[in-house]
Amino acid sequence: MAAPLRREDLDRLREGFLGKRRWYRPLVHLLRLPDGGKAVVKDFLPCPWFLRWTYGRLLTGREVRAYARLDGLEGVPRFLGRLDGYAFAVEWVEGRDLGKCPKGSLGAETFDRLAATVEGMHRRGVLHLDLRQRRNVLVDGAGVPRVIDFSSGFTVDPEGWWGRFLLRRLGPVDRSGVLKYKRRFLPDSLTPDETARLARLERWRGWWPFS
Repeated sequence: MAAPLRREDLDRLREGFLGKRRWYRPLVHLLRLPDGGKAVVKDFLPCPWFLRWTYGRLLTGREVRAYARLDGLEGVPRFLGRLDGYAFAVEWVEGRDLGKCPKGSLGAETFDRLAATVEGMHRRGVLHLDLRQRRNVLVDGAGVPRVIDFSSGFTVDPEGWWGRFLLRRLGPVDRSGVLKYKRRFLPDSLTPDETARLARLERWRGWWPFS
């Protein structure tokens, strides 16, 4: 997919930066687009060359594949294209991460929507694998959740045998993230089956690095 943005547009359209700057992290630009919308550009070019050429290109490709596969799925920011080998753009969405949402502030519909987004991702062959990290789910003022940051995940062929195998084995990792949030915000809403599934998953959670 061709990007509507070019690298030379960044300085002209930049409204600011998001997150704390670290030498090992991509620079995240917040842009004001000519049509009035906003975009987020994750950019590994400013990283040291050994990270930029290896880790940066790997993660850029991984996220581009995921966002491209999920384009149009409710609950995931719209993919706006790849600028080059080190940067890509997605639609900016308003919201705060789940870690900053006070208990009692979210209803069951938020987690039903999040579960539906996760199932939609899996149908398209995308595993996130870091949903238990609260900053990877943004929630707007209406309680609508959106999943971001696919740098830890995989994009597979959901019809191929290997893709089906990974989705069957690793899909529960994503679903456990939804149940974890539901338990935190609405503990009385978990069904006995959900409680049992979450307990099973948490027994081997220590073996998974993204817990």
